Amino acid sequence: MAQTSRYLKVGELLTILNDLWRGHDTGTLVLQREATTKFLYFQDGQVIFAASNAPEDKFTQILIDQGRLTVEQVNLATQQREARTLGRTLVDMGFISSEGLLEALIAQVRKIALSVAEW
Repeated sequence: MAQTSRYLKVGELLTILNDLWRGHDTGTLVLQREATTKFLYFQDGQVIFAASNAPEDKFTQILIDQGRLTVEQVNLATQQREARTLGRTLVDMGFISSEGLLEALIAQVRKIALSVAEW
């Protein structure tokens, strides 16, 4: 992927995503709108991961929104995490299963990818 920075026209993002898919491209697409930055990571044209600095896109917020976690559980796990990831800590503390964590991460990628399409 070439490294460029520019403003997109309405509807242009879907064309870019289609081109990445058809070209089986690998790389990172970084999209920014005001203070929000979203990252779509591609491998062979497929979105394999996504990240965002928007609070509503955090996987813990998704778990809270789904009713799988409480804010108190997230706060407790954040305090207890030490060198582990927050996800691993949530599983180790029994707040969520490994499968539930994976489902939340998949939901996070979908949410971020769909939200950039709405931009």
